[in-house]
Amino acid sequence: MSVEPSKILILADESANWKIAGLRQLERLALAVNEFAESRKLESKIDIVAFWNPEIAVEKRWLPQDSRLSRCKLNFAPESDRPHCAGLARALSTRLLVNRGALANFISIAPVVECNTSIVDATEHWNKLARVFADVCRDSGGTGQITRWRCVSEPREIAQCERWFLRDTGKTQDGFISRFLNRPISRAISRRLLKSSLAPGTWTLAICSLPFAAFLFLQRGDYLGFVIGAALFQVYSILDGCDGEIARAKYLESDTGRRFDTLCDVFGSLLFAIGLGLGLSQLHRFGPHNWFYLGEGIFCALMIAANEWLLRNPKIETAFAPNALTNTLYVRHRAMIQRSGLLFLGEKLVWWLFQLTKRDVAILLFLLLAIAGCPQWILHLWTAVTAMSLLLALVARLRARADRFHGLSQGSRS
Repeated sequence: MSVEPSKILILADESANWKIAGLRQLERLALAVNEFAESRKLESKIDIVAFWNPEIAVEKRWLPQDSRLSRCKLNFAPESDRPHCAGLARALSTRLLVNRGALANFISIAPVVECNTSIVDATEHWNKLARVFADVCRDSGGTGQITRWRCVSEPREIAQCERWFLRDTGKTQDGFISRFLNRPISRAISRRLLKSSLAPGTWTLAICSLPFAAFLFLQRGDYLGFVIGAALFQVYSILDGCDGEIARAKYLESDTGRRFDTLCDVFGSLLFAIGLGLGLSQLHRFGPHNWFYLGEGIFCALMIAANEWLLRNPKIETAFAPNALTNTLYVRHRAMIQRSGLLFLGEKLVWWLFQLTKRDVAILLFLLLAIAGCPQWILHLWTAVTAMSLLLALVARLRARADRFHGLSQGSRS
């Protein structure tokens, strides 16, 4: 039997209060339903009815009170007549843990129940529904990675479930180093941060001290300063993943948060380039290249700022790269690739070029070059790559402007 999921019956028991990855289970499930409603662009709100286990004391029952639940209406289900849940509904349980955006995977197989049935024994009825739900979890293999959901039976499983859940909080745009080095470390740190009430923006602001510290070491101009400075930027690169993981785990993403995170990353890159230029100038202060390195560092920083300004301009974020590249690129890079003509090299080669020049890969390479005693090559390589990216972004913008002008001319003639 199929039913449009306009009504959701949530079986709540002691697991509703289990806190997994920063949220209590009933709250997380309600937010998942709200996200599902937003993704489906449903015209009406989804009715969520919390059917608490009658053995749970009335004073211990609760409903999520969250302004983010804009696409849902929440109600309690009385133990007998339940007028707020008349008709058919999909049954869920607070023992269900779903990854972000994955509730649709379970909704399609969730048991359908009759809500308008008169209940003689509420406890027996609740237990019956709980057994039906448990059977669905068992028969569907809910512990698999492909399904992106699982059922939590006991509190001792929470730690394992948190690790499993956080593995899905990365981004498709992550490079090689992020996936295999940075993310495993940042997820372990995020697990501990999620036990507190720390907001993602607070963490972003807190780690901004690392680029400042790295700048101070880089400008010293000695081997130890270059290595410690580059190492601090590598630490910053790792910890920079925590704010996004916290936000995605707790449904706290926002455009403001993303812009603030990007601004901090750009500011950190500017400090790195200028600090490296100052340090190399100090290292070669008695040689003919002392001012050259300082000038190159400032020039690299200016190009980084100009490149970010061009890529963030919404006027050129109108076209998208082919599907093979889309998931691995940020939106600001898609139009640049499409309009700059870079695709004449072929999608596969372009994919590799972007993978090898991603920020996480570059910062680890910078650390290795510093350890190898070649800090000048950090600046040379960064300047060259930034200059190429700036050129492509400029070409993309000019072509976008030419297309708009051509479109206006065609419109006026018609």
